[in-house]
Amino acid sequence: MSDRFWTQLVTVADAINAPTTSNELVEGHLLALLEGYADEFDPADEFPQYATLYLIRSIHRRVKSFG
Repeated sequence: MSDRFWTQLVTVADAINAPTTSNELVEGHLLALLEGYADEFDPADEFPQYATLYLIRSIHRRVKSFG
């Protein structure tokens, strides 16, 4: 599970960094990560993954507020 998460995270980061990626697509990528991994990581056992999702959730809220 963890390797797949990190690979998907890098793939999403590449898509976000592409100059043609719209804000709506960025929001969709972030939401897909949040929905795909909701409740997957226990902060006591997989803190880096949990913290990453927490950061993504915060960024998603900010991006969503722009639209």
